[in-house]
Amino acid sequence: MMEAEQDYVYTDSIKDLQKRLETMFNNAAYADTVFTVKQNKFHALSQLVAVASGKLDAVMSEHFSYCNDRDMKLYDVKCEESFTVILKYVYGLDINFSHLKTNVLCEAINLAEVYQLVLQ
Repeated sequence: MMEAEQDYVYTDSIKDLQKRLETMFNNAAYADTVFTVKQNKFHALSQLVAVASGKLDAVMSEHFSYCNDRDMKLYDVKCEESFTVILKYVYGLDINFSHLKTNVLCEAINLAEVYQLVLQ
């Protein structure tokens, strides 16, 4: 009787990647771009943002072509928490919608549309 071959597959890669991205989230040490919303600064990796958002990719590309300043001011965001939700989505992190205020959730949904957030 012949034994069936058994595959040994590493299956925790998604969890490990999410932990790494959680470490990178809003961390100046792992960022090359800063988004300023009101007085708050959000540190981000521009390539990750560009892959997730066609609109923010275009805005960053235009901004960076005119200056070396990596700090971009976002005037279309009313609530800093809403932009946190957007960045958590971009970084693939968990978002607990039940803990969000209605106005934050509504603005986050609107920003997701405006920024053309997509799943690749």
